[in-house]
Amino acid sequence: MRLARKNTDYGLIILLIKDEVSGLKVLDGEEWVKFKLIPGVIVVNVGDMLSRFTNGLYVSGKHKVVALSKGVSKYSIALFQRESQVCY
Repeated sequence: MRLARKNTDYGLIILLIKDEVSGLKVLDGEEWVKFKLIPGVIVVNVGDMLSRFTNGLYVSGKHKVVALSKGVSKYSIALFQRESQVCY
């Protein structure tokens, strides 16, 4: 089992659609907890920008993804909402 490095997401909000294979873990205090999948649910993750805009009222959660056993495929679709890189 391999672990990705822990991180938060930079954007405003992140929408995540997952398959039935879970590999996502979230940091709860000092403990990494396996994310419970609920079929048909879209996960809304708070990004660093929303945390800053709300002065910490909403906190961007630290998370990581666990690589599963060989031969097991895992699919996720993510939409990252962030600011435009275009400056006027």
